[in-house]
Parts: sequence; C-alpha cells; structure tokens
Amino acid sequence: MATAILCRNPLYLQIKQLMFEDIRRGVWKAGEKLPTEPVLAERFGVSVGTIRRAMGSLEDEGIINRRVGAGTYVRTYKDTGNWNQFHIFTDINGKPRGTRKELVSISTVVPPDFVAEGLNIPLKTPVILMVRQLFDAVNGVEQLITVDESYLLADRFEGLTEARFKANFRPDDTLYKFYDREFGHVIIRQKCKVWFERVRPDTARRLRMPAHLEVLRTDRL
Repeated sequence: MATAILCRNPLYLQIKQLMFEDIRRGVWKAGEKLPTEPVLAERFGVSVGTIRRAMGSLEDEGIINRRVGAGTYVRTYKDTGNWNQFHIFTDINGKPRGTRKELVSISTVVPPDFVAEGLNIPLKTPVILMVRQLFDAVNGVEQLITVDESYLLADRFEGLTEARFKANFRPDDTLYKFYDREFGHVIIRQKCKVWFERVRPDTARRLRMPAHLEVLRTDRL
C-alpha cells in the first residue's frame, strides 16, 4: 500500500526519508536484506527509478549496502568499509589508535541542552552519561589522549551500570559491539561535528594539560 507523502522535497528524497524511518523503527533491521526494487516501488506507490535514486542516496550516506549478486542490506558497523567511520583516531594505515580504554564512570545526569536537542528529548530529561578515557603510546610512554563522554537514552539502555559494563565489556569489544550484544541496538549511522574549543577544567585535569589551551572536540550523534 502506498504511503502518504506530505512534504515538497523531490520525490526520491521523500521516499529516502520514509525508508530511513522504516529502518530506524526496525521494519528492516541492521544486517537484514531489503525487498527488491519492484517490491519497494509497489510498497511506496512510485516508480522503480525513484526507488533506485532513493536507495542510491541511502547508500551514499552509509545507511544501506548494495552487494553485487546478493541484494541490498541495512548496514552495520560490522560491514567492510564501514568500520573506520566509528573510529575517530587512526594511524597512517587506517588502523584505530588507542592501546587502552578505561571506564571512568556511568551515572544518570541532566544533559546539556544541545545534547537533549540532539537526542530529540525534552530539556532536563535525565539520561545516562558514560565517561571513558583512551590511552595511547606516545614516544614509548602510555599517555591519556582522549576523554570520551557518551550520553545514552535511559529507556533504551535500562540497567546499564558500571558493574554491568565491567562484567560484560570484552577485551576486543567496541562500544558498538557492546550496545548490540547487551541491548540489541545496532549503530547504522552517525553525524560528526569537529571543532577546536578551550579545554574544560575537568578535562584539562584528566589530560594533565594547561587550562588555557584548546583541544579538538568531536560530537557524534
């Protein structure tokens, strides 16, 4: 049955957004094969050409993965070529930097307004804050290079505590593997914003750097 389309964007972008919403809501789960183009065309009441353009746009954004001779699948962090986008720091060979990660704390907090807006929740809604530190070998000496703060929706990660994280986070895990295994949430897309800002006092203390210096900040949503 065709889905009602209300906005005035080009038709293929409207279909792209509808398909993305279906993926986000779990109609097609991460790693799952999508229906064929003719089936999707019938579902949305548009031409195969429109579906093809919509899927091309989704592929360009890393949402789906077309496999020659096998069909089209919803991408996950496990897909080849989709891995390093979830690792900000790499060496010249593209391998993730960071020899050791250390959990600092997991707590329930009221997030900054920009976090609430990014998570599309009312201001002052409590969320889970996970703070971790990333160490790397610099000139043969292990040094703290990154402080990572992750804000998580409390209802999506109910039961996440420091004890649970330490007991179940494996040596070869990433956060995305952990989210997938423990809570059934698979990361399929992220938006990044990178800029320099003056280091916060608490971060300066952790990084053992002067408080007047600037640091590279990355926000990933």
